Amino acid sequence: MDSLVAANISKTYVRAPVLQNVNLSVRPASIHCLAGANGSGKSTLIKIIAGTLAPDTGKVELDGHDVTKLNPLARINFGLSVIYQDFALLPNLSVFENITFLDSVSRHRKWVNFRLLHREAAEILARMKVQIPLDALVEDLPVANQQLVAIARALKNRSKVIIMDEPTSALTNREVKTLFQIVHSVRSTGVSFILVTHKLEEIYEICDEVTVIRNGEVVNHGPIADYTTAQLSEAISGRQIRIERLQPPEPSAGTVPLLEVVSLTGVPAFSEVSFTVKPGEIVGLTGLLGSGRTELALTIAGKNKPSSGFIRLAGENISLRNVRDAQRRGIGYIPEDRLSEGLFLEQEIFDNMLIANLRRRLSFGLLDREALRRDGDEWIDRLSIKTQNGHDPVQTLSGGNQQRVLIARYLDLNPKLLILNGPTMGVDVGSKHDIHLLIAELAKGGTGLLVVSDDLPELLSISHRILVMAGGKLSNQHSAQGLDLQALSREVTLE
Repeated sequence: MDSLVAANISKTYVRAPVLQNVNLSVRPASIHCLAGANGSGKSTLIKIIAGTLAPDTGKVELDGHDVTKLNPLARINFGLSVIYQDFALLPNLSVFENITFLDSVSRHRKWVNFRLLHREAAEILARMKVQIPLDALVEDLPVANQQLVAIARALKNRSKVIIMDEPTSALTNREVKTLFQIVHSVRSTGVSFILVTHKLEEIYEICDEVTVIRNGEVVNHGPIADYTTAQLSEAISGRQIRIERLQPPEPSAGTVPLLEVVSLTGVPAFSEVSFTVKPGEIVGLTGLLGSGRTELALTIAGKNKPSSGFIRLAGENISLRNVRDAQRRGIGYIPEDRLSEGLFLEQEIFDNMLIANLRRRLSFGLLDREALRRDGDEWIDRLSIKTQNGHDPVQTLSGGNQQRVLIARYLDLNPKLLILNGPTMGVDVGSKHDIHLLIAELAKGGTGLLVVSDDLPELLSISHRILVMAGGKLSNQHSAQGLDLQALSREVTLE
């Protein structure tokens, strides 16, 4: 008997079909990948399985029980847990309280025995072979440990099926390995996992089977061993995706640098960092979380003040007061987390794209709405943003299209230097390829680009040079041409 069955699931929003007769079955003690492009219907299917959204047709079974009409709490009691990208933890409560509270709610406990809850949480972590301080506040934990707390909570809920949505999006390579070891260990006790991820290498590393959804329909299903990476990429995107070097020709050796960073220090995150970026050059910046890479990028973008050293742009020493000052000088920064740092989710797509440069669209002190619509339509067309109407809220778009909206905002400023922090985080393989092509086009046009990422294949594909940071220092820099992925990975992870 399968641990989970979603049979003939269909869902339509305002006459637009999102899911059409989707079938998903997960075997006991298996790791099943649910793959698909942004906007394919994966999130809707997860919500229907979790019980937060009702299907138009079809049914959901857990361990042979029809739970289609049951609420989310009832489904938890039948052994289902969903770990979303934000983990849905309570940051101001302790580790042991987060692990045990949902189980206490589902059991309708009226009295709290903190000693008992403490012991139960300790038993769960011991079962996972994980050591996390039980009395620590969750908000004080690193992201990797928060992920493990969410898994521990699922096990405390006696889960038989655990759905993990993009579980590695904020983890380093080393933390991903630890997470996968724990998933394998938990799977050996009979628990099944559904893993939602865009990272093909992770699918092959950990998953037994894969179900691919495209445009709301299941297009492929079977053992992961039956698919090559090229076949899986094509199934997800509906087109062939070739792994290739996408860099435009490298600027000549005599080209005057656009950006010069000289002995830049930002205590305590990084110190004595020096490098250059030429017009039309794509420079990758990588390192473990905590290496200082993001703090360095934020300092160049004007958000953080340097302790010492200086930044020279187009031959001029600059002192940046804030981000707006950096933008006026021609530096754009696209943040790592588009949802919490970049986009206004409930606002229009047009407004999100053009908000950084509204002054250009003023007429007698009032916004020229016609200019907003015209310019917005141009960006939608140029970046191939899939939307019915630019007046729709940006939250209605898929992750890949949301990222393009954010890129459009900073391209609208016509920057000389564009800093992209995690430019393809959480987007599907097709959108990722398109964003890489866009980066290459920007470089051809003379824009200097600094790409901050821990996706090493991505940096090898698009960068001319790769800078490696470790412990707040620039430990090395390489030409990407002919650079070996395994050697670079060992250097970055300090192995």
